[in-house]
Amino acid sequence: MQKESNLTEFDAYSDGYTNALEDAVSFSGDDARYFADYKADQLSSIIDPGACAKILDYGCGVGNLSVAIHDHNPNWILHGFEISQDSLNCVPAALKSQGTFTTDLSDLDGNYDLTFLAGVMHHIVPENRLAALNSVVEHLKPGGKLVVFEHNPWNPVTRRVVDRCPFDENAILISAPDLIALFKSICLTQIQRNFIVFFPKFLNFLRPLERNLTWCPAGAQYAVIGKKPDV
Repeated sequence: MQKESNLTEFDAYSDGYTNALEDAVSFSGDDARYFADYKADQLSSIIDPGACAKILDYGCGVGNLSVAIHDHNPNWILHGFEISQDSLNCVPAALKSQGTFTTDLSDLDGNYDLTFLAGVMHHIVPENRLAALNSVVEHLKPGGKLVVFEHNPWNPVTRRVVDRCPFDENAILISAPDLIALFKSICLTQIQRNFIVFFPKFLNFLRPLERNLTWCPAGAQYAVIGKKPDV
């Protein structure tokens, strides 16, 4: 999911998206799959991995995170929405054969247990963000969870990654407090904010500590979680 004005920009990067992403994060010592697995683990702590849950990857791009989530949680029913058709064409056929992956919001169901946006909000112009989240929440079942992963603009390393990434050229980062305010505006409840991704690969022996650092704003990224009210 991107700003509509930049759709052709993302179409242009669809074939080389993963390579461009690998280049942007290479100085951390990890590859793009590490960060996809990291988010998949985060989602597994929110929804029971053993449950037959229905999950929507809103802004799925070329499907890198969807693939990781399917590998971690094969019981989940995984759907994807992406505004760039060229990007959607790059989603693995095996994944698309098991769920709905579409550029048309009307193709999506209205009863997802969890919907997540990973690195999507900073590609939506600020004045359109509230409407975008409202659209996402409409597809959640009552009591369903919304999870938004975003770059932490307070982290200088994160800003370096964004500056290095060609498809982030027009990105406008959003802070955790501003995102929480949007969650409150659409009446989500039980809102949580967790900072994530603290240590590069050469400090990976410290990574077990990250579960105790979710309060610390030094994380390279963060996740905001909210619940759609029960009817």
